Amino acid sequence: MSGAGVARRYWMTRETLKRIYQYPFIQMGCQMVLMRCAEDNPVLRTLAALNYTFIRVPRLLGRTKDAVVCTRSP
Repeated sequence: MSGAGVARRYWMTRETLKRIYQYPFIQMGCQMVLMRCAEDNPVLRTLAALNYTFIRVPRLLGRTKDAVVCTRSP
């Protein structure tokens, strides 16, 4: 799963999140969504608040750069 937000502060409402997750889980019938990002990416805080599970993978982004695989089920 990939995404981007706008610079405005209040764009991520409950309704927005509901619609975002309806697509993979309801419309497509997926069992899980997955996102990969650098271990120092600030988006991890938001994903933690959205009940994602984190798996740290050493050197996934290069010799000196670790990554986190983030997963969420319905």
